[in-house]
Amino acid sequence: TKIHESHGEHDHPPSPGDLAELPGLTRVWYRLGLVLGVRADDLDMIEKNYPRNAGICKLKMFAEWRRGDSNPTYEKLVRALADIGKRKLAESVCSTQGISLSVLGDTDVTKFHQSHEEMESDAVTTAKRRIKYLQNEYEELVIMTQEAVKAKSPTLTQFRTKITLRLPETIRSEMESSLMEKIPFISN
Repeated sequence: TKIHESHGEHDHPPSPGDLAELPGLTRVWYRLGLVLGVRADDLDMIEKNYPRNAGICKLKMFAEWRRGDSNPTYEKLVRALADIGKRKLAESVCSTQGISLSVLGDTDVTKFHQSHEEMESDAVTTAKRRIKYLQNEYEELVIMTQEAVKAKSPTLTQFRTKITLRLPETIRSEMESSLMEKIPFISN
């Protein structure tokens, strides 16, 4: 759902500072960007450039929206927030900006279920993207390990440091063990 033009009393561009302070959007920034009319290719590029920083992705998405929309407004933003299931946040923005809650319209059960199904689908798509990203990271780490072996590196200190810095903490030890199994002839 792309947001339509509106010409209300409070129809003005949100400031970058106000957009930066919007809470609870790090998991839905991509979907919000789509609803605001940001192209999927632009969102994919943002995600690729900042793969582990949803906060920066959110800010970049908002910058892209403000740049690409001829009239980015708070009313468009609150409708988009409501469309992705962030109605309470939309109501909060309406309150702080003096916008009537009537711009949000009524939420019916069908729309809620459709939105919920779309969000589930988006979550699956995002998870698949993240898995592909981690697979690419893993392959890159294997190549780095193989290069370290070819160079007859006396220790793996530098390599393990790179692992520590590049992998999310939740999978760090599992990935390191997997790499050591894949190239077992490396000794400490």
